[in-house]
Amino acid sequence: MRERTLRVAVVGGGMFFEDVIGQAIMDFERYGIAPYLGDIGQGRYARDLADIEVEFVAIGTHSATRGTAGTTPSGRRSSPRPSRT
Repeated sequence: MRERTLRVAVVGGGMFFEDVIGQAIMDFERYGIAPYLGDIGQGRYARDLADIEVEFVAIGTHSATRGTAGTTPSGRRSSPRPSRT
């Protein structure tokens, strides 16, 4: 299976960045999007999209004092993605 990468930039974390958005970012980067397709009624595409890796290339918030955009990238990358074998 060939590997594909979806590069994503998030602009604006909002008031739920730490509790919701940041956690979702970490999960998407660790596990890809396939496990979550069933939540939005698109589970039939999970097999076709299983080899897509999600890479967050930029995360921006309104200011450095709001949200955790400055700390999330190092925190999420400290837990490597599980192997797909």
